[in-house]
Amino acid sequence: MSGKCCDKIRDGGDEPILRNIITTVCLLCSLLLTTGAGVSADSAALFDGVKQQSLALERPEAEVSVERFVPKTKETVPVELKHPLRVASGNYFLALSDLQAIVGKDKVTYSRADQIVTIHQINRVQMALDRPAYVKQSGRAKSDVYPTYADGILYVPMRFMLEEMGYTVNASGEGHSIVISPDRAGRKVVALRQIDVDGITPYRDGTMATKIFDVNGADFLAWGEKVPGNLATVYRIGPEGKIRYTRQLALEEPRGYDARTKTAVAMDPFNVYLYRMSTGAVETIPRPYSMKDALDVRSDGDILYFKTPEGIFSYDPNDKSLKKDIDRAVDRYEVSNGRIACLKEGALSVSDARGTWFLPESGDLDFILDDAVLVVDDLDLGLCRVYDLESRRRLTTAFYDRDKPHSLRLVSGRYLALGQENTVRLVDILSNAADDLDLINIEPAIDERRVEWFWNGNVLRGYVDGEGKKIAQNITVRHP
Repeated sequence: MSGKCCDKIRDGGDEPILRNIITTVCLLCSLLLTTGAGVSADSAALFDGVKQQSLALERPEAEVSVERFVPKTKETVPVELKHPLRVASGNYFLALSDLQAIVGKDKVTYSRADQIVTIHQINRVQMALDRPAYVKQSGRAKSDVYPTYADGILYVPMRFMLEEMGYTVNASGEGHSIVISPDRAGRKVVALRQIDVDGITPYRDGTMATKIFDVNGADFLAWGEKVPGNLATVYRIGPEGKIRYTRQLALEEPRGYDARTKTAVAMDPFNVYLYRMSTGAVETIPRPYSMKDALDVRSDGDILYFKTPEGIFSYDPNDKSLKKDIDRAVDRYEVSNGRIACLKEGALSVSDARGTWFLPESGDLDFILDDAVLVVDDLDLGLCRVYDLESRRRLTTAFYDRDKPHSLRLVSGRYLALGQENTVRLVDILSNAADDLDLINIEPAIDERRVEWFWNGNVLRGYVDGEGKKIAQNITVRHP
């Protein structure tokens, strides 16, 4: 501060400056007292009238593993707990000391005098021992979970406490595995000037069957009905949302898609149809009589693969040779570059010339098979893992909230887009670079509808489904 300014304050010539300084200091002190480690004298009074009611905590029926996703390393690491988890009414409880080890000792504290657990943050959260309520700045609310003692150890509700601090908690369907992740910092808010949101024309509503397979340049490659309940064909959707039909035929619904040749494949009782999505051409191949009971079909270059109750067969239309590749029934399969990925009762495997490789994941899984990589989506734990098929080594891992719908798409075997609501994580598998985008500016347009996101390394495209009641929409994000 300059000497003249100091003189003005001492002489009373600039009282507003001094008053502003004092006011600012008082506000800062007030904020520190609000968010600090101490509990205010009237905090206990906030729970007046809430009857004490202890919870009966029990040990889980089976051992529960807890892991933490580390965004920096893109890996999960085990969480070492000094005290066993407990459960009550289907909710897990964590020892307070173990919670402090995860989030920081000063982040969550317990006042023995007031019997209050406090989460210290801008929107402070308080819970009282054995009282079914919590208090925030917005007021007091009821809660079925709250702090309580078991075997002399103070336990707190695990999901409630972590989610109040911005964590995501994913528990498997059986509850034997839990993965937690802190809120990802550094999300990039995409400027509205980079985003175009258009209705799709000709008019398309949510009652029209639609499948979006890929992007070619900035165009969606799609199959779907021209009007509700009418004949379907293949088409492109440009960045401006305009549909360009490439065939005027009634086409069977595609069952699979070969990304390398940009070919969708369909079949009826007599023929197999290859839809060349880039050109709109349709190739018809007679269905082998021995495959008349086939349940599904895929294409890999010139080779067709049929799924039957006995296994998977490959068929070469050029020399009409048929070979049994997988000698067992499977629930789902995909083929690419001579490899076959099979899912059977939660077990995922990849078969190639070197033999069969069983993936470590199991349970409720989805997957994407490409020429060089396999993307495994663990729907139970909200973990998306990418494997290199040559080395069979894990390349990267992404995390999402399993309780919210998500979209997972791979373009050109390299560009992965993982979307949830108005947030999208972009991963360049080749460089392992990743960006988290926040498209908050288009949240009203999405309106909680499902969005399929595709990224080609330059342009991010989103298809907003009409979901049976609204007009489908087209989103283009330039240079995300």
